[in-house]
Order: sequence, then C-alpha cells, then structure tokens
Amino acid sequence: MTRGPATTPRAGGATEGQGRLPATASAGGEADESGLVALVDDDGAVRRALTRLLQGMGFDVVAFASAEAFLAAGDSRRFGCLLLDQQLGGMTGLELHARLVTAGEQVPTIFLTATDTQEVARARETPDLIVLTKPVDAAILQVALLRALAPGREQQAGRAARPSDVGRA
Repeated sequence: MTRGPATTPRAGGATEGQGRLPATASAGGEADESGLVALVDDDGAVRRALTRLLQGMGFDVVAFASAEAFLAAGDSRRFGCLLLDQQLGGMTGLELHARLVTAGEQVPTIFLTATDTQEVARARETPDLIVLTKPVDAAILQVALLRALAPGREQQAGRAARPSDVGRA
C-alpha cells in the first residue's frame, strides 16, 4: 500500500486534510473506508465543531478547509460521504460536486448551506443530493449521513429513518 504525505492529527482522532489516510484492509484485502466522512468547510470553528459532533456520533472524519484542499488530497473515492459547505472561500461546494461528477468520482454528498441561492434551489431538486440548512439539527444530520453512507445502515444503528427526517429545508 502506498501512503501519501502525513496527515495532521486533531483532537479525537480527526485529521486535517493535508494528505492521505492509510486504507483499512478488509478481509478481502481491499480498502474499506466506506464509513469515512470528508468534511469541507472554510470556517475553522464550524469545521472543528462539526468534526467533534460527527465523532461523537461514531463517524470517522477527515476535515478540509477548502474544496481545493480536498482535491489536492487525491482519490475522493476513499470517502463514503462528502459533507460539504456550499459557500467556500474559493470553489463553491456545488462547483466541487460538479467537478467530481465530471471526473466520474461520484461520492454521496450532503450540502450544508446558510443561504438559498438559485444554485442551491436546483440542488434541492436533485434526487441524489441532500441539502440541509444551517444551523442543522444533529439528529437530522445523523440520519442524512447514515443514508448517504449506506442504504439501510440507519436501521442497523437502531435509528429507523423516515423520509420526513431528512428534509430539504
């Protein structure tokens, strides 16, 4: 297995996306990181708070300060889900998502937004995207992450999700 540059450890085992995390080998010897959440938010305080919240829910998180930092880390397919702020300092969340789709690297994506632009309104109509408005309720975020990571996983976690739980509000 080839390892990239070292990551910078953060409290609670999170890493700031400066490089690659080593893959966890599954029984078949293949990389198994389907539960790894990539968090992209340019607000350091929000990024830290969300990282702590997600870790408290049991998710493994790699945090990135920008879309560009996420892309520079390489292979987005190692992530089971992308939790993405819409308004970033450079490339927007929707621009990052479009770039990944164009490159054939489709990662289940949850958008967090504080503003409702025409782009966000269009994203809300896309059936494979989840758009949540900040501030987001922790329970709704958890259900959205479980759905994005694996269909049926929310039942395994003992939290049966209802369609109304993950709003496009």
